[in-house]
Amino acid sequence: PIRAGGDLVDKWRSCATNTSESFDLRLRSAVVDKCCHVYLEAPLTVKNACPFPIRCLFNPVMEDGELLNRRPVIARIGPGVLKVHDGLGGHVSLWPPALQASSGQAHRMSPVRLDAQGLLWWESSGRSRWTRLDRRTNTLVIRRSDEAVEFDCYCTRVNSAQPGVKVNEHDILEEFHLGNRSPRDISPSVAFALVSPSASAPEWSLPLRIVDADRSKEEPVQV
Repeated sequence: PIRAGGDLVDKWRSCATNTSESFDLRLRSAVVDKCCHVYLEAPLTVKNACPFPIRCLFNPVMEDGELLNRRPVIARIGPGVLKVHDGLGGHVSLWPPALQASSGQAHRMSPVRLDAQGLLWWESSGRSRWTRLDRRTNTLVIRRSDEAVEFDCYCTRVNSAQPGVKVNEHDILEEFHLGNRSPRDISPSVAFALVSPSASAPEWSLPLRIVDADRSKEEPVQV
């Protein structure tokens, strides 16, 4: 009955989170014939529209890559919080050293996608700013001081030892495990690879950020 619908939702949530292995659920309810129907859905569904199988890898581990700049790229900043955007829908927030738990700590941000002009976008003192970096950059090590931010630029790739999950042609994968192992302000990510019988290990794409599972969004993937 409708009056019991809320209790059912609460119970199912606790069952989902009190198991030995936690996972995510999206709950959707609808009232039909004076009864509340609750539907359990995966927070992310991958639909392979290709005529061949692919592999998906969630929250991939990136390898250490090639340092692209001999000296850090330095930009002047104002007081207050600094937000550096990764170009994939996420960002990291860096506070002045006096407000950080460990002053001078380096922050690694990966993956990163520069825009079409090779620009990295960031915000300081409420203003949107940009810095031009090597176009091969897909990983950053960031350090901030009171008056400046330093960027070390790297070209990295997804660790090929990770097998991922196979999705057959025209098949659907419902993914419940979207645990965010990334830094604060960074959403989960997913990488893709083609399935090749001759390849000893997958060649993964640059990961994409899963910004909002409720919003349809198209992103190009190079595999």
